[in-house]
Amino acid sequence: MLNDLYSDDQNVRRAASLKLVEIVEQNPSALLEETPKITEILKTTDDDYVILQLSAVLEGLFKTDPTLPKAFAQDMFEFFKRMIREEKLSSDDSLAMGGVVRLIQSYQPIFLSDHELAQKAFPVLTELLTVNSSIKWSAYSIVNQISMHNPNLLKENVRSLFAAVAGGFPELMASLMNLYSYDPQAFIDNIEVIIQYAEKDPNNRSIALNLLYQIAKDKPEAVAKYTERIIPHIHSPITSSLCCMILAEIARYKPEAVSPTIEDLRNAYDNNPNVRPLIPNILGLVSKESDERARVVLEILAEYLDSNDQYVLAATLSEFKNIAGQNRELVLPYLEKIRAKENDPQEFVRDQAIAIIDYVEKRDARSLASRIEEQNAKIKEAVKSVDDLTRYVDENVTILKDFIAEVAKKLPVPSGFSTKGRIRKTLILEFSCSANGKSCLYPKDRVFTTETKAWSKWLKIAFSAVKIGKAVIYPVSAGDAVGAIKEAYEAYKEKEDADFLSYISEPFLTSSEQDNLIEQLREANFFRVFNYNSQTATWDCIMCNPPSA
Repeated sequence: MLNDLYSDDQNVRRAASLKLVEIVEQNPSALLEETPKITEILKTTDDDYVILQLSAVLEGLFKTDPTLPKAFAQDMFEFFKRMIREEKLSSDDSLAMGGVVRLIQSYQPIFLSDHELAQKAFPVLTELLTVNSSIKWSAYSIVNQISMHNPNLLKENVRSLFAAVAGGFPELMASLMNLYSYDPQAFIDNIEVIIQYAEKDPNNRSIALNLLYQIAKDKPEAVAKYTERIIPHIHSPITSSLCCMILAEIARYKPEAVSPTIEDLRNAYDNNPNVRPLIPNILGLVSKESDERARVVLEILAEYLDSNDQYVLAATLSEFKNIAGQNRELVLPYLEKIRAKENDPQEFVRDQAIAIIDYVEKRDARSLASRIEEQNAKIKEAVKSVDDLTRYVDENVTILKDFIAEVAKKLPVPSGFSTKGRIRKTLILEFSCSANGKSCLYPKDRVFTTETKAWSKWLKIAFSAVKIGKAVIYPVSAGDAVGAIKEAYEAYKEKEDADFLSYISEPFLTSSEQDNLIEQLREANFFRVFNYNSQTATWDCIMCNPPSA
């Protein structure tokens, strides 16, 4: 009977296939040994009627013996591929398509439970998704379930998924969400597909933009040329935030690609509250194009300084600072408006404003380090004796006062220094709260103390403070301040230490030396109980100056 399936007579072939169907319905075990031959005929015959009947026979055999589907899986995959190649599945009226559907449905539960088999089947199934007939829905049902139950399988089939998405299965876009790292080039090669879904498919627009954002973070140059097609999404409350994130990545890579969209950014800011904290960052990145572009951006950012939204204010001030780093002169026209934010009730807004002013007026950390070096050089050149030092301090007290105040923002100046005994190699640092409120933790009569072995560096801090009344050396000397420090130094120094004049001729600590002292205070938990008060330029305890204030 099986040989009749090879007959040149169509009626003989078809009668034989129909007889096999009858047998498998009545006694499938009788045909189990013939499975390999039936499979081989299915793979080679061109008769669509025979294909339909043999598919029904194999379906019955697979149900009878659960080991058969996996044993003959590769044969089935080759059969499916031949059906696609020979275009036997292009019409819903095709008998061959009915046979393929039956076999796919037979394999569905096996694909979902057998990872190895699903891995082999996936490329064939996704290829079936591109066929222009209802067969693709049978394949989609399995692909979609595999995507949910076995997502790791998708890593090796990114291009197949994109082919399916491009072929009309946008539902599979969600399966691409976490696959970028496995095949970045596949995403880049399919940007046009993603863009089109973002433009034309509201149901998958957010997913498409998320995919674009993943590309933009890694390869902004691949997305930059699509800026004009991306920008319209900034006006939708649903997609605006994602759009801003993409534009920021593009602007970071190529500011001039985004600069033509400035008016769109302004309109989005005016009409969409969701993006207001994000727009300043994009504008700040656009300003990198040139000083001229920065001037245009600053005019817009200046308007945002009037916002009541603290997050918008913080973002806007951050961009003012970034632009100041590009060119301090650009920010000068807006300095008074920024200065008005120094007393803002929100600490992070105050800090941003102060940082900008410090930077523009060259009081930031980098400028301060340079000024420390410059000030030490001046003193070293001018001071040839202790009397010279006293004279220099007296003559330059105003300059030193401002300079020391800048240092004190970063490194707290103790309210007192003391020792236990006449000579001791550790120095006791005393800190008191400047606010001295009702619930003060450390009033002047109950100070915070910590010991340090870095006595020589802290004595320089004492010198820095002598003329502004912030520190007292005791009980070493009741005489003049410079003399008090000299006496303390002499009491502490070892034979190998420099003489006092050499030591004090560079009285201001470098930034790295200050950082070391700050670390000592951090280890002593100083910063857990004290906060810097930018409004009074003092260090207050957390009860008088809570962190949230």
